[in-house]
Amino acid sequence: MMFNGRHVFAVAQKPFATEGAWACSLRPLQLNDDADLEQKYPRCGLVKWWFQKKDLEFAIPGSLVEAEIENAPHYDKNNPKDMMYHVKWGSIGRVDENTLVEVVKIDDDEIQSIRDVTGLKFYVLEERPVSPVVVVEWRDKMYGPFDATSYPDQDAGERFKIKFKTHWKDGVVSYGARDDIVTSLDDDYVTESDVVLSLDPAPPGRNRAELRCDYTLVLGGIDAFLDACGDRTISARPFGDTIREVCDGFKKSFTKTEWQQLSLLIDETERKLRERQREYGDEYYEALADLAQLRTTETQLIDELKKAIIQSGCINKALEDEVKHRVDELAKKEKERFRREALKEERVLYDKLKTLREEERLFLKNFKVKKRETEKKLEQELKEKSRELEKECRQQKAELEAERKQISREKEELQRMYTDVKPLQLLLR
Repeated sequence: MMFNGRHVFAVAQKPFATEGAWACSLRPLQLNDDADLEQKYPRCGLVKWWFQKKDLEFAIPGSLVEAEIENAPHYDKNNPKDMMYHVKWGSIGRVDENTLVEVVKIDDDEIQSIRDVTGLKFYVLEERPVSPVVVVEWRDKMYGPFDATSYPDQDAGERFKIKFKTHWKDGVVSYGARDDIVTSLDDDYVTESDVVLSLDPAPPGRNRAELRCDYTLVLGGIDAFLDACGDRTISARPFGDTIREVCDGFKKSFTKTEWQQLSLLIDETERKLRERQREYGDEYYEALADLAQLRTTETQLIDELKKAIIQSGCINKALEDEVKHRVDELAKKEKERFRREALKEERVLYDKLKTLREEERLFLKNFKVKKRETEKKLEQELKEKSRELEKECRQQKAELEAERKQISREKEELQRMYTDVKPLQLLLR
């Protein structure tokens, strides 16, 4: 599959150093391309990649990359293991989130809320690194986009630990029912199963350590997924972050007594965090779980805090601010949606204009060619006609000259006859 002149590949083997550079092979992905990969990439079905040491970060088996390719200069068509194409030098890069995003599936019982995905302790294990921007599939829904970071897990052999955080600063992600999104995406939702890769420097098929990977991808990137979700959004920030922000936001609206009560609760939270600092760090979600197990007095303090918030009236302003914020956010998203649609329409119109200009150029080019051919043909016909006329003129001149000579001979004959007859006329008189 090719996007904007760049092909999408999976890194097919571990890299190896050779002749002052590094090398490994890439396996093209079929995606929704109807063409047969064995026909597009004959022989071994792979593409050779030569690169510098600085690009080693991309050369992890199973990673998705995009690059430009060109014909290999020393391709041996008689060698069944030789590769017809290689990557254009320096063109390799990670797959752009505007090109495609990966779908990472999370088991139903691994989390209780989509907010748990961004918790400091949560991660999933994968056989390979995933792309930097992903969509999460959990239970019967899909959420995204999320930023994903892949770390080698020394305790799990060759596997990778994948951690997530929200892609947008406000912590909001779009979501929808999986079946509805897949139906909306249609051919842009693709799955490649059982892609054979290598875990050692030998290419796939000639090694003992094979890696078989599955890829679920959304073509068209973030925009395609957002269009399929529509306007459905949800916060994916950890609960602890949200509660602390709410408390800080209400601080100015509390009386001194109310704030003292709230401070007691915050102090207890900080004390619990210090006690478990080494184990949990700054993970407020764990601290909140501890607070749920405190004595009844703390539970009563929470109830009093709720009453204080309601009696202060600040909650009304907060709700108004939240509604205004939501309206502003929806307006921004709607504006952004219109902008994306306008850009799409602009790209379509630009492509049409480009096609029309190309057709105009070809028409003018063909017209000039036909004009030159017609002029050349007419000029040739004119020359042929001129030669025929000259030949005919010469023939007529020759005929006239022959007739003139004939007349001259007849005239001389008449003169001679007249000369002979005149003496006879004189005798007869």
